[in-house]
Amino acid sequence: MNSAIVLNNEGYEPFLDFLKGLCIISVVLTHNIPYVWQNVIGFPFWGAQAVPIFLIIQSYHVFKRNEFRLNIYSLLRRIVLPFILIQSIFIIEIFVKYFCGSGLLTTPILNFIKSGGEGPGSYYFWIYLEFALVLLPLCFSIQKHLKFKLYVCLLAFTFVSELAEILCSFIELKPWLYRLLAFRYIFLVFGGIIWAKHGIVLNKFCLILSIISVVCIYLFQYKKVSFEPWVFDTEWRYFHWFCYFYSICLLSFIANKSYRVIQGGVFAILVSKCGKYSYQIYLLQLVVFSFFPYDCNKMLYLVSTTVLSIVPVLLYYKIKSKCLTIVK
Repeated sequence: MNSAIVLNNEGYEPFLDFLKGLCIISVVLTHNIPYVWQNVIGFPFWGAQAVPIFLIIQSYHVFKRNEFRLNIYSLLRRIVLPFILIQSIFIIEIFVKYFCGSGLLTTPILNFIKSGGEGPGSYYFWIYLEFALVLLPLCFSIQKHLKFKLYVCLLAFTFVSELAEILCSFIELKPWLYRLLAFRYIFLVFGGIIWAKHGIVLNKFCLILSIISVVCIYLFQYKKVSFEPWVFDTEWRYFHWFCYFYSICLLSFIANKSYRVIQGGVFAILVSKCGKYSYQIYLLQLVVFSFFPYDCNKMLYLVSTTVLSIVPVLLYYKIKSKCLTIVK
């Protein structure tokens, strides 16, 4: 067994939009499927892998080129300013409640800062920036100048990732700070390197590593095992370097094979559209989950928040596309 799915490093790769679509839908489901239900349906093995795969894709886009290019203007316009705009809604809400006599101002502001913003998944914005501004430029520069072999990269990322686990354990890093820092995701840069250099690989070695990852995810999530100080034990129970081989290899391989079967169908097209506008959906769901009443029927909550997080974005870009076509 020695299979590899080579991605298009020179131009547009449609599979990645489909994969991002699956991931952003999973992000929404992460926030509206009850925790107990998630364990029953095995959510940790598919839906919960969304953020790791997003970061692998981000890393892949950097390493597929021979030259690192960071467009600060584009980063500000596409990523930073929209996030700030959304978060300003919540800041205004905090001050309005305060001036209306609803409690103290310092507590909600402090909670806002510790959370990295309001809305479920607000931490991802900061992880994305850490990857874009620190981790990826640094790793790209080291890889380019020292030209490490793949197995040396594997050993290096393993060592650094495990060192981060031990360090976080010994200093007892605060959970809120750990949530906003990218320590638990460092190893995913290696996933981007593999995809860029060799594609999505699933040989015997990668399959064995993927199975080990699945077993580790099961032990950490369902059996609540703890290996501190070797593994930093937090609510992010299965987001550790040895759990990521599954996302890098087996899960992404299965997703690609599935995409090839349904490519061109309505479902694949809709999911790819979600992937194309994944960041916009991410921003909208921050608002939806913050204001939609949680104390309603669970199934109604699940369906309503999913529709409200995704459909308005797709409709907006559909209408925008129609208007641009008419103007032209």
